[in-house]
Amino acid sequence: MTNITRAYTKGGQKQITCKKATSLIGAYVQANLSSQMSLLFEEHLRVCPDCVAFLSTYKKTLELAKSFLAADAPVESLARIRNRIVEERDGPKMT
Repeated sequence: MTNITRAYTKGGQKQITCKKATSLIGAYVQANLSSQMSLLFEEHLRVCPDCVAFLSTYKKTLELAKSFLAADAPVESLARIRNRIVEERDGPKMT
């Protein structure tokens, strides 16, 4: 199933849900959405202040992470952060 098939139709227009919009935010920020999905995403933002706020928070989080990584952080701290991100993404390691 493609992303576009997960959109729904309202008043003859394809739209996406908040759940779908939040799942697309990373790809949107990285400009990895198709032009059609980008248009649907941006249309959703025009009518959904909650998703606009979520997108804003997401972008600020990325900026903070980049500034932290640009700082001279101890190697141990960076390793802990990287491990935590991997754990969140993949689940805890089985030992």
